[in-house]
Amino acid sequence: MPKNKKTIYNLNEIAEERKSAIRLLYRQLFRYKKAFLAIIFFAIIYATGEALLPKIIEYAVNTNITSRDYSGLIKTSLILAAAALIAVIAKYFQSLITGRVSAKVLFNLREDVFTKLQSLPIEFFAENQSGDIIQRITENVSAIDRFLSQGLMRGLDLVFTLSATFFFMYYTNWQIALLSTVGVILVLIFLLIQGRFLQKQTKKSLNIEGNMSSFVAESFASHEVIVTYNQEKTWQSLFQKTNDHYYQSRAKIAQISGLADSFISLLSTVVVLATIIFSLNLYSQGQILSGSIILFYSYAYTVFRKMNGVSNIWQNVQDGIAAAGRIQEVLQLKSNILEISQPYNPPINKIKGEVEFKNLSFAYPNGETVLENLNFKIAPGKTVAIVGPTGAGKTTFVNLIARLYDPQEGGVFVDGVNVKNWQLDKLRSQIGYLTQDTFLFEDTIINNLRYNNPRVSETEATQTLNALASPQFIKSLPQGLKTKLEADGQNLSAGQRQIIALARIVLRKPKILILDEATSKIDTKSEKMIQKAMEKSTRGVTSFIVAHRLSTIFNADHILLIRDKSIIESGSHQELIKLKGEYYEMYSRFVE
Repeated sequence: MPKNKKTIYNLNEIAEERKSAIRLLYRQLFRYKKAFLAIIFFAIIYATGEALLPKIIEYAVNTNITSRDYSGLIKTSLILAAAALIAVIAKYFQSLITGRVSAKVLFNLREDVFTKLQSLPIEFFAENQSGDIIQRITENVSAIDRFLSQGLMRGLDLVFTLSATFFFMYYTNWQIALLSTVGVILVLIFLLIQGRFLQKQTKKSLNIEGNMSSFVAESFASHEVIVTYNQEKTWQSLFQKTNDHYYQSRAKIAQISGLADSFISLLSTVVVLATIIFSLNLYSQGQILSGSIILFYSYAYTVFRKMNGVSNIWQNVQDGIAAAGRIQEVLQLKSNILEISQPYNPPINKIKGEVEFKNLSFAYPNGETVLENLNFKIAPGKTVAIVGPTGAGKTTFVNLIARLYDPQEGGVFVDGVNVKNWQLDKLRSQIGYLTQDTFLFEDTIINNLRYNNPRVSETEATQTLNALASPQFIKSLPQGLKTKLEADGQNLSAGQRQIIALARIVLRKPKILILDEATSKIDTKSEKMIQKAMEKSTRGVTSFIVAHRLSTIFNADHILLIRDKSIIESGSHQELIKLKGEYYEMYSRFVE
């Protein structure tokens, strides 16, 4: 058997490059190119308006006040007020458009991630923790929101305000402007060095947070087991360790960011003080007027007021890039269950339900061979029971029919067509699949029964439930079919949940039925009644039954005994009893 080429679905084994994360953000932003250009336009207007204010004040001091031109001062004051008003209006529109773009980007990202998750095979969900997956579609997307609304908007403010400010500073006096330029360059060098450590630590922190989310989700799901095994303190201790790892990680980020804040504060104090001293020196030499001292102090203060917030901006940028990396790790995945360009898509009334395994071999991605060289064919409308020891590959066998996995050799054929060539949704729409781990949605019973078949009437639903259980079943429910279920139907017994799930399958009217321990939580008496009802309601449906209780399979047309990767015995119940092989031994133990 050839080696199974492994597709990596474990997100912990994927290291998405920083460039890839930045490309994701770039693509999302430029889906709204016009809006993004409008944000830049208003950012430039705001920055220019803010930078003009000290220049207007300088003119008022040097020209209007010095010459006691009070009428001119009033005009200058009006210009100052107009510039300030324009800056405020520009800031408002910049914030408004940024908020809308951010909301749209978040909407698109969540939709893209959710759509991608829906397309991935069950292997992905088996290899990753649910809490970590949920965090990527919630908290990580929220980190991108902070990147857009705080990092991007404030970053644009910073760039354009500094550009406008330095333009006026150099225009007025290049020597004083050089002091602030040197200060800004030193800050940028420091931030670039700091960013290497910050980005690595931020990614680590997000991964720990994802693990913690998974831990909490698992503790909620297994709460009953934790309590009955008296393990509350153990889980509290484990959570404390995970929480401590997260705390240590965030503390390091705070330490790195705090160092930047301290450095920028110290540098800003030095540069502003040097600017004042140098300006006073030039004033004493008669090279500048008093208004220019105010101008340079205002500009130096503005530059480093903006730079004081740059560490927070940088942190939001690093958080956003790290979060985008984690989202991109999901988006770049491709399903190994692919559909051909022109798949087989027959009319429903032409689908018969014949199933055949031809020279089929299957191994899981870890390399473990489960089934080897299987050959078997079942005619439409017949019932096949599958038995064998735990871990023999019974569930894998039926999973291959629904194409939840693809075999490495051979194939599964439905109505003579390889399932790889079927239109996937058409194939699965004609397969009713029920396992012992039933899932019911947090909705009414009738809406659960209508899942994938919204045309089901209350009369049909009632008749089906009555056939599978008894009229007493519906009467025992608080509001009958309109009873609202809790998450996963936790306000019902396990047996009641299985009956509703069975009814949902029957109402779907599939051509192929797969029952994997589907009645394991129902008492023997009820199981016999359900068996009779199922035989009647699924007449003409090709059925596969995986069972440990032999009592559920005596009437099967065909029984397959799977062990050691192969079908070692095959035939009806009577034929296998006469064979006096392994099935006969299983039956003998059952009747004892």
